[in-house]
Amino acid sequence: MRELIRNKNYSRTAIQAVFHFIDYLLQLPEAYTKKLSNEIRPIIREETELMELYNKENASPTIKNAFDLEWERGVQQGLEQGLEKGLEQGVKKVVLEMLRKGTPTEFIAEVTHLEKEEIEKMREMLQ
Repeated sequence: MRELIRNKNYSRTAIQAVFHFIDYLLQLPEAYTKKLSNEIRPIIREETELMELYNKENASPTIKNAFDLEWERGVQQGLEQGLEKGLEQGVKKVVLEMLRKGTPTEFIAEVTHLEKEEIEKMREMLQ
């Protein structure tokens, strides 16, 4: 697949036609289609630059499935990272408020599971 995409002798349309033809011939069962999609996802990631030439709408079903799985993985990863950052910011906001109220560092560390040094740095920022 990689050699086919990199070969400058074939047009984009010809390569897409080959992928559609392969999909038509193979008609893999769904379990094998998922397995194949999982196996080509790393290739797609490596070949992002080349794959951008082949938009998802014109991709063969197998390639489109791999794009979809990669997109879903990216969305999930983004949500997880966003949630994690939001939680961190929320904890820091609470810590700052506790520091403003004069709460001892040891108690804040016990409740938030932050290192005492980090809490002390935040205390210094308030002054």
